[in-house]
Amino acid sequence: MTVTVAVQRGPVGRRLPHQSRLSLIVILSIYYPVFKSLMGALDTKSLVSLCQTCRGLRSQVQSCEWNINTKLIPFVDDPQAFRSILGASEALIYGDFATEFFSRTTSKTMAIMAKATKADPVQAYLGTQGYELAGEERVRLGSVTRFRRGELLIILRKTRLIPIQAILSRTPTTQAMNFIAWNKAYSVFPKTTFLDHEVLPLKGADKGVRAEIASQEYQLRFLNIPVLESNSRRPRLRRHGISWGRV
Repeated sequence: MTVTVAVQRGPVGRRLPHQSRLSLIVILSIYYPVFKSLMGALDTKSLVSLCQTCRGLRSQVQSCEWNINTKLIPFVDDPQAFRSILGASEALIYGDFATEFFSRTTSKTMAIMAKATKADPVQAYLGTQGYELAGEERVRLGSVTRFRRGELLIILRKTRLIPIQAILSRTPTTQAMNFIAWNKAYSVFPKTTFLDHEVLPLKGADKGVRAEIASQEYQLRFLNIPVLESNSRRPRLRRHGISWGRV
């Protein structure tokens, strides 16, 4: 993808038209405010289409718009150190934070799923970042501990299961089927969630799930929300095993 630019050279008052071809990648690299304005004007679907035009542009867009270190900076002082602890503890970030990472929106809450026997390093690190204990409760197959620092909230869920197993087993809808490891970000239903803006229940159409996908938060985030009346009429889901984002 190239843009033709007219360059004038020579003495004052004399025009020497010269055609120079600059790639869009170079232009966006030189004029960063233009690049940021363009990124802000595109929704996720348009941004994915733009990334498909050429490899160089895809790398530039991903490093800016899907940069996990940038997303983590409000929560921790050193994103690289935090990710190292996540990796050593085999913990996963899930919930709204992971979903909003892909949709390029901001979040003040982060949920972390960790195996109970390996969660202590994560909890200790949060203490070094100025987080204070805001509550703890026992839940099925584990516990939930909340930490606050100003407006930020981190929820550490300790489970007896493997973290990915715990996330997949408790996620009620396709919209929430996203998680972030120390080095990769994954979306199980990227097309359904971020391109088609659809939400489908994964655990049947009980009252809790219907209430959740009918909430104002979902209505603001998604446009097409199928109404499923019973399990017998539940459509078969097609799983999209695609991972987005560069961590």
